[in-house]
Amino acid sequence: MEKKNNINRKELNRKELAINFAKSLGYLDIEKIILFGSVACGEDKKDSDIDILIIIHDENKIEKEAYNKVSNFLLETMEYISVKIKNINYYNLHKNKSLFFKNIKNECVLIGGSGTTI
Repeated sequence: MEKKNNINRKELNRKELAINFAKSLGYLDIEKIILFGSVACGEDKKDSDIDILIIIHDENKIEKEAYNKVSNFLLETMEYISVKIKNINYYNLHKNKSLFFKNIKNECVLIGGSGTTI
């Protein structure tokens, strides 16, 4: 039996895999999908995970779906995605104060969502 949507890891780099994952979420109610960490910087190693931050208006609407997609993505690609989901209000309040968000802002790649800036 042939797998549908089976992604060949050798054909895509991790940044492309992250973009494919972001597209699979759709962008309804998602403000930003941000790739950060070693993959965003182009410094990923063989065992690096793909770090993604999702900024959402209501995290309860997408949280379960996002984590289900992470599991499916792992099964299809054998690549681990580390997803963090934050509410837009929390993000806006902390993005210039939190060291975590400041570091993300310096090394990130916007890969999806309705927002156009980080």
